[in-house]
Amino acid sequence: MGIHVDSQNLLHSADGVTSPVSVSAEHGTFFVTMKMSEAAFKTLDKLAESSGQPLDQVISKAFLLYKAAADAHKDGKSVGVAPSPDVLETEFVGI
Repeated sequence: MGIHVDSQNLLHSADGVTSPVSVSAEHGTFFVTMKMSEAAFKTLDKLAESSGQPLDQVISKAFLLYKAAADAHKDGKSVGVAPSPDVLETEFVGI
C-alpha cells in the first residue's frame, strides 16, 4: 500500500513520561483518548480517505485485525501477507 509510519512514533505523550492513551468511563461507555504524532494522524486520515470509510471504521477494523492476529499467534499460527488467497487459512474481507 506504500504507507509507512515508524511504530515507535505513532503514539506519544507531550512530556515523554505519561501515557499517550487515557481511558475514562461514564454510564457504561468507555472513552479512549490517544495522543499521536502528526505523521500517524496523517496516515490514519489517508487510510480512511483512500478506503472511503470514516476514521471510526478504520480504527474498528484495525482493532479487529489486531485481535485476529493476537488470537492466531496464541494458537501457534503465523500472520502475514501471502502472494495469493489460495494459500490462506483465513482471509480478511471488507478492508
